[in-house]
Amino acid sequence: MQGASSASARPSSDWPRRDAPIDLAELTLTELEALFDQRHLPRFHARQIFRWIWKRGVTDFSAMTDLGLALREQLAEDFRISTPAIVRRDVSEDGTQKFVLALQDARRIESVFIPDTPAQTFCISTQVGCAMGCAFCLTGKMGLVRNLTAGEIAGQVRVLSHALQLPEFNIVLMGMGEPLHNYDATLKALTAYTGGVHLILGGYDKGAEFAELAAATEGRVKQVLLIGATAPRLATAFAARAATAGPLATPYVLCGDLQGAVTAAAASAEPGDVVLLSPACASWDQYRDYEQRGEQFLRLVSELRARS
Repeated sequence: MQGASSASARPSSDWPRRDAPIDLAELTLTELEALFDQRHLPRFHARQIFRWIWKRGVTDFSAMTDLGLALREQLAEDFRISTPAIVRRDVSEDGTQKFVLALQDARRIESVFIPDTPAQTFCISTQVGCAMGCAFCLTGKMGLVRNLTAGEIAGQVRVLSHALQLPEFNIVLMGMGEPLHNYDATLKALTAYTGGVHLILGGYDKGAEFAELAAATEGRVKQVLLIGATAPRLATAFAARAATAGPLATPYVLCGDLQGAVTAAAASAEPGDVVLLSPACASWDQYRDYEQRGEQFLRLVSELRARS
């Protein structure tokens, strides 16, 4: 996707501001419950607020009508719920819509609605800019400005769902940025909408090391599905991690190609789970470019949905 900001390419680490009120949009349900425990507030109110934000798209405390008036006033005084703002919306002849969104620090990102794929699909961003520097990509020419927070990543889905009045949709992480270069925030964001994550990894082997990646998936990913030329080295990294982490290590499956990975994910996924294609590798061993890889992923998933 094309970049929407002309900001400096120097990565920024001063966001979010540390002196700002706690942003409830940045918290998982577990974190929200822990916060309410600390404030001596009933834990069930945390679950109510989480549903208002992520199931109903409501971010105004005064509109959370199953909470008492005194609590709503206290919440509005102590906390905030940030949401990206739509500053431009372009509609193509085929129904595709591109949204330019402004963040709280005035940075801008892009999200795209792709209709009839055959499902309705939201293509969202994970970074402002990108560090990959791909010559064919305008976002890459920006350089990396900063990572998005988990709330900013998930917030794009909330904004598009409300703007388009779509209660059901698919999510792909193929907007601005490389998801695995903002791994923690990306996986945290997905927990707002999903059960477990099945992560497809692998591709062209450029000699990268995968030990840190194997460790980072623990407790966040149900399984990794390995494809492409890097699959054997990825398997070695996950096996080595299992030798030290034991039952906490992330299970892995050698799948060969993308079709095998999607089939394996579909066989083990439960309702509410997400299958995430974020390979952490280039696609040159199997595909012309990342767009062709993404198109095949959407086609394979669509074929599965049509057969179910």
